[in-house]
This record gives sequence, structure tokens and C-alpha cells, in this order.
Amino acid sequence: MATPAKSQVLQLYRQLLRVARAFPERSMGAKLQYNTRELIRLRRGEQSAAKVQQFLQEGYDTLRMYQTLQEEPSLLAAITRKKQEEAQQLQARGATHHDHHHLHERNHAARQQSHAE
Repeated sequence: MATPAKSQVLQLYRQLLRVARAFPERSMGAKLQYNTRELIRLRRGEQSAAKVQQFLQEGYDTLRMYQTLQEEPSLLAAITRKKQEEAQQLQARGATHHDHHHLHERNHAARQQSHAE
């Protein structure tokens, strides 16, 4: 990674993890922390200063999105409500993990189709 940007990357990384740790929905916060760590790991060896700047901008955009979700309870409720509805559907059916995967895929395909129309 380009040296001048290293401190920026580390600062952004810490901010992302801090916001994710404080996320009201614990499981979502854990997922955000995991995603943050994985992206940093995958992009660790980047030497192109232009690419590093692009990645930093994407990271700052992501940080703003995390913060918006924390500050807007209605947005977070909408996201977690969908997750809870899926879990309730599965529980009502006595579903297995395999069933959960298929329900998720079916819902995802339906959303993609509605966006395409």
C-alpha cells in the first residue's frame, strides 16, 4: 500500500470498526466488522496510489452509510424488520438451514426482478 495513505487507511479502518462495534443491531454490527476486516486484508497489497485513493473514498462513503443507519432508526428498523420477517416465516414452517438459504435466494430473485421491471 502507498505509504502516505497508510495513516489515512488505518484511521478509516479504526473508524469503521468503532462504528460497527457500536451498531444497535449486534449481528449486523458483527457482519460489518467482518466485512471491514476482509476488505482491508484483500486490498492490503495495493501499490497504485490512484487505487488506494479510490478505496479510501469508497471507505468514507461506507462509513457515512453506517453512521446514517445508526442515526436513522427507521432505516435500521426497515432492514432488521425484513430479517425478522424471514426468520418468522422459517420458524413457522419448522424450516432447516437449507430451507432458509432457499427462502433468501427466492426473495433476492424477486427483488432483482422487480428492479428490472
